Amino acid sequence: MDPFTFARKNACVLTKHGILKGATLATLTALSACDLAPTYQTPHFIVPASWHGQGLFHEAQPQETIIRSDWWVLFADPTLDTLEAQAMAGNADLQAAAERFIQARSIVMEARSDLLPHFALAFGSSNNKSSSDRLFRYKGPITATDEFYGGMASWEPDIWSSIRNRVRAQKYYAQAEAAQYASARLSLQAELATDYFALRGLDTQNAIYTQSISYYQQALRVTQTRLDNQDATGIDVARAKNQLYMTQAR
Repeated sequence: MDPFTFARKNACVLTKHGILKGATLATLTALSACDLAPTYQTPHFIVPASWHGQGLFHEAQPQETIIRSDWWVLFADPTLDTLEAQAMAGNADLQAAAERFIQARSIVMEARSDLLPHFALAFGSSNNKSSSDRLFRYKGPITATDEFYGGMASWEPDIWSSIRNRVRAQKYYAQAEAAQYASARLSLQAELATDYFALRGLDTQNAIYTQSISYYQQALRVTQTRLDNQDATGIDVARAKNQLYMTQAR
């Protein structure tokens, strides 16, 4: 065969293989760009342009960046600071919510790893020794070393964006778990602060009642002394006793 004819035939074969490989790669790329998941539409809320109440209408302006996460320190109460720290460290429900968020974040990372190729390597060796007392002995060495090596590579093309949609879904789930943790944390902090200030209010009220009882007891003794000196009447003593007993009954 003419060398030039042979070269032309091989060039045509190589060109066909190259076109086939290029077409296959382009097809896979086009398929991986397809997405069958529905497009997410942000909920649209209709807000009235004006307010028909008694006061002026003002658009809400959240200022989460100004309020600190440890907002209770604004009260400058060391006891409250200690209680909040103990609650954050020892509440089982809050710790469970944090673990659920960590687990959801790990699932996102695991799902995202499916977009990348996977590689695996394996190697090892073993020493085999034959008995010197066997019936049919080999003239060579009785000890032999076997070594083995292996590798694997795999990659799943993201046809129809199934992997990316799974990653997106897991990411939204992790964000929901993070919001649940933040909500549980804020609820625990607010409930503790509310109960603490309610208890402080009861302590203050109890101190006021105790002091009032002491004052009414002194007033009763003074009124009784005035009655003994004929400077007051029995009605004055009864009125002083009534005030004392009513305060003690609270």
